[in-house]
This record gives sequence, C-alpha cells and structure tokens, in this order.
Amino acid sequence: MVAYVTQLSPNNDAAVFQDLPNSNYGGENWLEVASKIDSNRRSYLKFDLSQLSENALPLDADLNLYFYWGSGFTTLRDAGVLIEARAILDDSWSESTVMWNNAPALGDLLNAVEIGSYGWKVWSVGDFVAQQSQNDKLASFAIKFSVESYDSTLRRIRFYSEEYADNLDQRSYLKVEYFPSG
Repeated sequence: MVAYVTQLSPNNDAAVFQDLPNSNYGGENWLEVASKIDSNRRSYLKFDLSQLSENALPLDADLNLYFYWGSGFTTLRDAGVLIEARAILDDSWSESTVMWNNAPALGDLLNAVEIGSYGWKVWSVGDFVAQQSQNDKLASFAIKFSVESYDSTLRRIRFYSEEYADNLDQRSYLKVEYFPSG
C-alpha cells in the first residue's frame, strides 16, 4: 500500500499575550512566542484532520512554521532555550476569541526544536496527530518557549500565520503522511 502525503493549513491560528490577557490576535499575519517576566506569549494552531480521506491512518506528521523575525532571541538561543510544540486537548477555542485569559490548557510536550536562525522550524507530532485522527479529527497545538519569564527583557520571535498573503509558501502547515482508507 502506498502512503499519501498532504499539507493541511490551520483552520484557526492565533497568538495570546500574557501582558494583554484580554486581547485577541487571531487576525494577524503572524504568530508570536515571547519570554519575559509577566509578558510571555504563545501561539495556538488548530488543524481539521477530517480533510484526510475517511478512516485514514496517519503514519507521521510534522508541524511546520516559518520563523522570519525576532528580537533579543539570541540570548535565549545561546542559553539553550528551545521552542516547544505542546498538545492541546480542548479544541473548542477559536482564533477570533482566544486570549491569554481563556486559552486552552497546555498538554503534553510533543517535541522541541532549537531556535537557531530564520527559516523553517519543524516539530515531529505524528503520535498526537494519529490519536486525534481517531478521536474528534481536530489537532490543536501550542507553540511556546521552553523557558518562559526568562528575564525582564522581552525576547520574541514570529512565524507567518494562515493570514499571511505575501508568500503563500511560507505560511504554517501540518504535513501528514497517511494510508488512505480501504
């Protein structure tokens, strides 16, 4: 049996800011993570796995985000801070209403990658996607620094979101390898 590979765009993505806990950043062309005492920032992405063929069996999956801008991140990188992808089990959030104060709880650490330099960041999330494809067919993730509240300097990086229109090849996506039903 031949495996299929597809790229899914998020049907919801947004950033949440600890220092602006009642503000929504779901319509921006960027997703942001930041580390600063009382000013951490995280980003959330949700993917609709029902776009795969009925009863598809995911073999592997990678979350892909394009890192294009940052401020003060070199200190975090030099300290060995990583960018984490966390499971989100509560898929009821929406990009138009999610804020720091109502963001879904962080779940298990799925994978962590080095900050490195600008370009694609890829997190292996295959087991979680396989589980979610057998449950509600939605896979939600949070992206955050492995060390939050690092110090009193705002250190942040941005990724392109689903709303980014200038270069469609740099928008975030979930790459899924799967066996079709049958």
